[in-house]
Amino acid sequence: MFRNLDLIVSTMGNDAGAIVAGVGALFALDLGVLFWLFAFNGARGNQRMIAGLMIVLDLLGACAGLLADTLLHGGQNKEIVEIVARWAIPIIIGGNFAAGIAYHASDPDKLIRDKQRALDDTLKLQLAEALANNSGAVVESALPLALANMQQEARAHFLAQHGGQTALNVPASTAVPVIDYGALAAAVVAAQQSPADTIGSRNGQKATPPKGGG
Repeated sequence: MFRNLDLIVSTMGNDAGAIVAGVGALFALDLGVLFWLFAFNGARGNQRMIAGLMIVLDLLGACAGLLADTLLHGGQNKEIVEIVARWAIPIIIGGNFAAGIAYHASDPDKLIRDKQRALDDTLKLQLAEALANNSGAVVESALPLALANMQQEARAHFLAQHGGQTALNVPASTAVPVIDYGALAAAVVAAQQSPADTIGSRNGQKATPPKGGG
């Protein structure tokens, strides 16, 4: 597994950049085969094709790195070693990054959500255009309901401001008049009495009807 790390470090030196590249090759090639195999088992749709291609590519890269490291320590075919270390392995590492992005972008659930958002945007746009083209009818039909809502809000606001107050602690301009329903009923009854009853009650005598002539 560490042959690719040894190959990169041996061909590029022992500096920090070579070590980072070697670790990247280790994860992209040797561990990459296992990662893409695990991803292939749970992949759906185009994800299976991407994972399958990366399994083959990483496996070929790991085998090429193993072969190149063997040739390096055997002192043979240094040109092949240079090609694998400086070109093949970096390209395969970049391919793993690109494949990871493509794998995520081709997720069927993500594609479904994108289609649903596109449909929702289309419906909202068409609805807005229809309302704009029929603005007069829309306003005419919505105006009574809007007025009713405004009246209810105004009534609720007035009751909230003045409904619980009395004339003793509210200015005359804003006080709610208090009606004495007992006095009002007495006045109505008194108005319905006859004038004779009213006069008799004033003199303390009961009024008698006049006698007819005989």
